[in-house]
Amino acid sequence: MTIELTRSDFDKAINYTMGAVGKSGIPVINGIAMSANGKATFTSSDLDTYLTAEVDYEGEASDGFVILAPGKVRDAVREGGGDTVTFGPSKDTRFPVSTGALTINGRSLPIDDMPTNRLTDTLFQAELGSSFFDALARVKGAISTEETRYYLNGVYMHKVGDWQYRLVTTDGHRLYIADVPLPDAQGEWTSAIIPRRAVALAIQHFSKSQEPVKLTFGRPAKSNKPSLDLASTDGATHFALDCQRARIRQRLTSKTIDGTYPDYTRVVPTANDKVAVFASAELERAVRSVGSLGGKKTRAVKIAFGDHQALLSVMSPENGDATITIDCRFDSRPFEIGFNAAYLLDAIAACGGEEIRLTLADASAPTLIENPADTAFRAILMPMRV
Repeated sequence: MTIELTRSDFDKAINYTMGAVGKSGIPVINGIAMSANGKATFTSSDLDTYLTAEVDYEGEASDGFVILAPGKVRDAVREGGGDTVTFGPSKDTRFPVSTGALTINGRSLPIDDMPTNRLTDTLFQAELGSSFFDALARVKGAISTEETRYYLNGVYMHKVGDWQYRLVTTDGHRLYIADVPLPDAQGEWTSAIIPRRAVALAIQHFSKSQEPVKLTFGRPAKSNKPSLDLASTDGATHFALDCQRARIRQRLTSKTIDGTYPDYTRVVPTANDKVAVFASAELERAVRSVGSLGGKKTRAVKIAFGDHQALLSVMSPENGDATITIDCRFDSRPFEIGFNAAYLLDAIAACGGEEIRLTLADASAPTLIENPADTAFRAILMPMRV
């Protein structure tokens, strides 16, 4: 059977599902499955993350096939002209595509080869607005990329109150915490670690949605095939996001990270006694200014706090020295501390707002960084020796 779609619907569906197309020696995960039965469904997977796009469809049902080299097919269709695109019927390892004057005889695989991941055991559901994705974007900068501590390679989400939930990330040098309310949340669930790639795809595809996004934590249907997956089934092993955007229904499903997140609360400062307040734009400009002199061997910027001012400096064996003085409200005796310049800039950007507050203890203790007007986000930054 053939599948006929508008060129616009095909382009949007392919663009969305390209995000989980893999690059490996497993041919099927380098493609996008396409089928039709009341909906034209496109699915891609790298075996950890699954992207599905569904388009309303009134044509004949089709078992479908896996489109190989989907990006090349999309690009050819874009240039082929015509308002509609017709696929199939597939035969052996080929499928025909026609649009306008263009005809392609593309490579394909049987659709049964494409892995599936449908959540049937729902533990938790909530509707998400833009504030959730704003919080996700704020904390993603501190996600670790160190593979040996794989449990830090994502966003730790857990419940902290009746309808309050928390997003946490750390790479061992900095810790970001964002609190988000989910007043309509339903289900018994306490925590999960959302992988870095799934976080990036969630922000990319769902953050600008004008419609509510449904969040689900749960477990997929059990396969009838033998499996070596020994992950615990005591809690949520997968999470999903689902949203209707114009004519395309988008769904993201991902495995959660099977690991135990460390007790991050032990490094959150509670007794720091020195407070410094800057204009955020001034501090950012000053850090960028002196930091630009630092070479490959110099990452630290030193801040010397004094009476109503702070002196920022960088000493680079490669490029020389630089200093800049800016206004600062500081309520203690003169004090010096060093920070990784890139980490400090990222924390300032994540905090946002017109002012930035640093609550300090000493030159070797974690520093709490906040926007005084926003209690929903905190950054904790480890100092550097300078």
